[in-house]
Amino acid sequence: MNASTAEMVLYAITAVAVVVWIEGLRFLAATVRKGRKAGEEFAKPDESAPADIIYGSAEVQGRAAELSQRAAAIMAARSIKICERTDESIVFETPREFVPGSNVNLPPLSGQMRFTPLSAQTTRVDYALAKPRVRVLLIMGFVFQALGFAAIVAGFLVIYFLVVPNQHPGVRWQTVQMVQVVHFLWPPFLFAGIYRKSASFVRAQFDTFIHNLPFLTA
Repeated sequence: MNASTAEMVLYAITAVAVVVWIEGLRFLAATVRKGRKAGEEFAKPDESAPADIIYGSAEVQGRAAELSQRAAAIMAARSIKICERTDESIVFETPREFVPGSNVNLPPLSGQMRFTPLSAQTTRVDYALAKPRVRVLLIMGFVFQALGFAAIVAGFLVIYFLVVPNQHPGVRWQTVQMVQVVHFLWPPFLFAGIYRKSASFVRAQFDTFIHNLPFLTA
């Protein structure tokens, strides 16, 4: 491999690495924005919308007071502390950490539910839940994002100044080692993906609980 070819290979690999790095940053940023957007849709105009809260709602058959009483009874039966209950709302909490799959009917999370009558036999149930404590996944994602940037810059400079101009063709072939930066580029996608799935799993579980509420017994 001659010097000009090695330089072109270096540019090509670096360009691909930069594109992947940018996509990783966008994926992480979109993960953060997704939680905040959901919060804005639920919160009142004068309330802030924390990104660490899961929001959702569903329309179910039944009267608000009866659904509220039934939901509280089911939660209490599952050792979830009922802090406050009225015909319109429930505030609950649990000291237990969330473990995916620990309870297929109701995740052990803290939060609140609101019951709004829509008709004589239809109620809208809104809920806000504390997200599983997996913020460390986002932190790790951004850490690897920074490491990825450093790896791209350092790898490019080392190869450009030490490998490409080397007089030995065999050494110039080492330009392809620039692909090793991929080890710092894929973790942000992994960590952000797991973070998204943890919230999605909780939302799916609680949505199921709410939709099944008219048919459940404590």
